Amino acid sequence: MMPHPERCCDALLGGEDGKFIFQSMIDALSARILSGVSA
Repeated sequence: MMPHPERCCDALLGGEDGKFIFQSMIDALSARILSGVSA
């Protein structure tokens, strides 16, 4: 089973691998908002 990324977003919780997933989602949504593209 895949580990949940929200459990791996801080070094205190055991890792930061999930942080990259969340940051990529934030970046994609930000770029979409800034370009004016709607869902």
